[in-house]
Amino acid sequence: MLLDIVFKNLDKSDAIEEVVRHKSEKLTKFFHGDFHLTWTLSVLDKTDHHAELHLHRKGLELHASDDTDDLYKTLDSVLQKMKHQLEKHKEIVIDHHHNKIGHE
Repeated sequence: MLLDIVFKNLDKSDAIEEVVRHKSEKLTKFFHGDFHLTWTLSVLDKTDHHAELHLHRKGLELHASDDTDDLYKTLDSVLQKMKHQLEKHKEIVIDHHHNKIGHE
């Protein structure tokens, strides 16, 4: 897993980077190979935090984003959205594979 974290209008901190790394590790269960994650963390105004997550893997490009009043809630929400997309993608791949095998 290749991980990039971009901070916009938000001070970079080791604690935030560690939380993002830890949360990103939860996505490794969906892949056997390499993939690239890019987190973009920002503050929209003085109270709203925004997070975007881009996942890139050969043949797969996914994006999730959200904003809330708490950065950690935002990270959790974005991660949950990404997990949902990955589970949906996995179902599609499995169904496609089973349909292909059934027609041979």
